[in-house]
Amino acid sequence: MAKMQVRARAVDMLGRQQIAGIPTALHELFKNAHDAYARRVEVDYFRTQRQLILRDDGNGMSREDFLNKWLTLGTDSKVGANSGGQVKAPRGMASRKILGEKGIGRLAIAAIGPAVFVMTREDPAISVKDELTVALVHWGLFEVPGIDLASIEIPVVGFDGGYLPTQDDLGRLVEDVRSSIDALDLDDPSHLANTVALDSIAQVDPRRLANWLADEAAREDRADMPLSGSGHGTHFIVAPVDPILDADIDGKGTWGSSAFERLLLGFGNTLTGENAEFVAEFRDHHSDGRSDELIGAKSFFTMEEFTSLDHHFDGQFDEFGQFSGTIQLYREDPKPYVLSWPKAVGRPTECGPFRLRLGYLMGLQDESQLPRDLHGLMYDKLNRLGGLYIYRDGVRVLPYGNSDYDFLNIEQRRTLKATDWFFSYRRMIGWIDISFDENASLVEKAGREGFRENRPYRQFRDILENFFRQLAIDYFRKESDLGDDFRRERERIKSDFDRIRRREASASGRKVKFSSDLSTALSVIEAGEPAQAVGQLLDGLKANLEALDRSDGEMGAQGLLELEASFLKELAQIKSKTTVTRPRALAPSKSVEAAWRSYERAATAMQGNLFEPARAEGVARIEQYRATKALAVDRQRRAVEIFSRERDTSIAEIRKLRKEAETAMARVDRAVRDAVQDEIAGFQRDIEGLVAALSSTNLDDMPEAEAHERQREIERNLDQRLDAGRELLAGVRDQLIAVAEAVTKNDDLEETAAALERRNVELQDRLDLYTDMAQAGSAVGILGHEFENVAAGLRRSIDRLKPWASGTAELRPIYDDIVSYFGEISDYLVLFDPLSRRRHGRRSTVAGVAVEKYISEALGARLSDAKIRLIVTDAFRRHDIKGTMPALLGAALNLVDNAIYWAASETGGDREIVLDADGVGWLFQNSGPGIPLRLEERIFEFGVSTKPGGRGMGLAISRDALRKIGCELELVNAGASDHPVFRIRAAEGGDDAR
Repeated sequence: MAKMQVRARAVDMLGRQQIAGIPTALHELFKNAHDAYARRVEVDYFRTQRQLILRDDGNGMSREDFLNKWLTLGTDSKVGANSGGQVKAPRGMASRKILGEKGIGRLAIAAIGPAVFVMTREDPAISVKDELTVALVHWGLFEVPGIDLASIEIPVVGFDGGYLPTQDDLGRLVEDVRSSIDALDLDDPSHLANTVALDSIAQVDPRRLANWLADEAAREDRADMPLSGSGHGTHFIVAPVDPILDADIDGKGTWGSSAFERLLLGFGNTLTGENAEFVAEFRDHHSDGRSDELIGAKSFFTMEEFTSLDHHFDGQFDEFGQFSGTIQLYREDPKPYVLSWPKAVGRPTECGPFRLRLGYLMGLQDESQLPRDLHGLMYDKLNRLGGLYIYRDGVRVLPYGNSDYDFLNIEQRRTLKATDWFFSYRRMIGWIDISFDENASLVEKAGREGFRENRPYRQFRDILENFFRQLAIDYFRKESDLGDDFRRERERIKSDFDRIRRREASASGRKVKFSSDLSTALSVIEAGEPAQAVGQLLDGLKANLEALDRSDGEMGAQGLLELEASFLKELAQIKSKTTVTRPRALAPSKSVEAAWRSYERAATAMQGNLFEPARAEGVARIEQYRATKALAVDRQRRAVEIFSRERDTSIAEIRKLRKEAETAMARVDRAVRDAVQDEIAGFQRDIEGLVAALSSTNLDDMPEAEAHERQREIERNLDQRLDAGRELLAGVRDQLIAVAEAVTKNDDLEETAAALERRNVELQDRLDLYTDMAQAGSAVGILGHEFENVAAGLRRSIDRLKPWASGTAELRPIYDDIVSYFGEISDYLVLFDPLSRRRHGRRSTVAGVAVEKYISEALGARLSDAKIRLIVTDAFRRHDIKGTMPALLGAALNLVDNAIYWAASETGGDREIVLDADGVGWLFQNSGPGIPLRLEERIFEFGVSTKPGGRGMGLAISRDALRKIGCELELVNAGASDHPVFRIRAAEGGDDAR
């Protein structure tokens, strides 16, 4: 009798050679952790050391389990587990379906690296003997030809539960492996890369690595998974890791996604919340100390993103392949949809029932309901990660869902004719739910790369292909019977998009010109050019008055009139150089709107402080000259001359506008007439075509059903043509009526549209602001928490360092410096305690002297280092403001913090910051550069900053916080030539300040 023998290479062929790559191997190991009832499985990959550690907090294994199950191929421990034989779920967890039954999934780890150090500890709550089992497996041995499997020895050692192995413990296992290799007496040892692998794994210190990972978990405020204490689970340390993992992570495909992401993202269906008890993570540690979280839940799609898509399909395929569910197009109310599978012919399918849920994005932005920016983001994300995923009992089946694995041939059909087949695999995100109970015949391949191509799988695929094919026929083709609502809504979205695009295009040029003119005018005003020109004009008037001919009274009088007219004309020209007219029907951006408000204030001030006084002074000089020289110039004549010139100019402008209006009216009349005539002619032509089609069709020769359908088709075409004509002509009529009513009521449709557009811009900006502030608030909260964690970690490290410093003279000064600096940091952090209580602050009267004390303590060192003098007046110290201390102190701190930067940026002159009061509020002035007029309002907007690298958050948050307590933050003076002065005061109608 002969016996079948097994070579060691069989392990390599069943394991490493059956796995497509490292991401697939990790997916298999995640499944094993899932079967072990782990709550978490985490991978930490250290590139520089080429080490990878995979840890889970599952049941772990006893020594007997490790020997009889993990080291035994093809075990039957999981066979039939999903048929009611699975063990009771531990630790109060929900029962899970077992994902592996073949007993070879553990061999996938060989694809990651040639040597693995295993540590496993059974849950002490269920363990008979609390023991840590460790082993070292050298996978390179299984690649050598000619060795029997039974000849390979794997060293296994047991330690007391809670013990963490050291580097020396691992070193002894390495030597055991070396001895077993020598005992094999290999003829050709070149097949074995034992030196590199064993030397690399020998560099690992398991205890030190475990302690470091525990510290990192504490620092990041996440749970650790130790094997010490009461911990349990299984840990694998692999070294050296195959360099292909770097390429898997770093290599990006056409749309920016790596093979690593495509295979491991969405391991559990985070969109449905299933398997919420199981979390898989992967951290990539770089040589510079940073780490990247590659497969966290936030990297995948969220339910909010899914619901934002244009169309949704949700339903169940029963045991006969019939779909029953709903279809929601453009997020309208879901409508029921039933579709049978024509190949069922009354027999149950072999693949079993399953559920489908799918979201779809229109590829063209002008056909989608998503806003332009969100559409672009979703478009890119779907290109990277979109597809139809398959989940068995909440765990992903590979490679379904990968954007490069179109198992339903959706893109192939679309290539034939996109207008007929509609769907694109890269515009969808969806999933199919199957289970072990109902879909047992869908069997995964040994390499875990898809299902076996058996009859049940072919049925499964055919049912889905039929679904997508029939959906396109029923809803998304031009002639689809059920697609009226879809086509109507798509055309409406496209029409709205085109209208907005045309309006933006028409307004774009005017917006650019308006912004340019505004910027130029503000620059001219800020540079003082109008004041300089007016001064020169008054000087010229004085010189011209002296040059008048005094001998001829009549000539002198006439010359005086001409001189006055010339003076007023030149003054108007100077004013016109800084005059900007706001275009009608224009909704400028927020920044341009703020610049316009600054311009209006500057222009009003210039009119009252410069042009009117200059006009009065010039006219007074002319009148004084006339009186002194006794020239016969009567007031009536002068007034008539001035008014006649202004009258002629005004009439000319009105005539020009009237002519333009008449031209526009004629153009409208011609356009309306042409449109109406074309539509009537086209309508008659199309109707005659339908009549001819009906006349050329002998309905009597057709079967009843076909004749009826042909008649209904012609009637539908008539109804559609009538609707199109009605829509066009009614639209023209309504627009003309609206124009007539607007003219009659002295209304302006363009201004109304612009007002609505301005309101829309304002609301969008406000939404963006609130979103940014919410994110900032969340970030501040996280930052505070991180400060506490870092401070606690530093304190612990200093305590651990103290014994070494006490016994080492060279280390003692360094230790003292660290303690001193840490104490200084702690003092600074205490200053922020009042700010951390902002939400719960009580109203009180805050004196200026309290603000002075707070700023001196918080920023005194920075002021000294920057050589800036802080000047605080008695008026500031005495002035009180009612409000909450956190808000007032926070705003004051922000103002002085900004002032330090700008005062220090000035190279010449004294550097100083002055805290003063004017009876209205506190004043904060610094010797830094002025704030340009165009930024007078914008500096308070969220995200706007003139500081290099500035975030633009401080002033926006400070003003918002002050307004919530009835106070106001404002810029008292604007202008590039003036030192900036800010004021904090009680708002009008709020509590009075004293």
